[in-house]
Amino acid sequence: MDSARHLIWDEVEKNNYPFTLSMPILGFFSADEDMEADDFLTMCKYNGASILFPFLRSAIADVTKSANITSLTLPLINVKKFIDDKS
Repeated sequence: MDSARHLIWDEVEKNNYPFTLSMPILGFFSADEDMEADDFLTMCKYNGASILFPFLRSAIADVTKSANITSLTLPLINVKKFIDDKS
């Protein structure tokens, strides 16, 4: 079983959800030349994910709506806490 399926809901198989969805998202970020590489990576890890998450939520809602099922809107999350908890 793919553990990523349990990032949002528990007991996926038990509840017999009608589909699975994997939707990667990619962002390109830049910073001033004087920013330290470690600081840049930390910024991308947290701020990048926070910036991209609303686009991912919207894309998932659009795809599920187009599939002729009730549109799936991901819950709002504290991105920093989510990343820290998964690390």
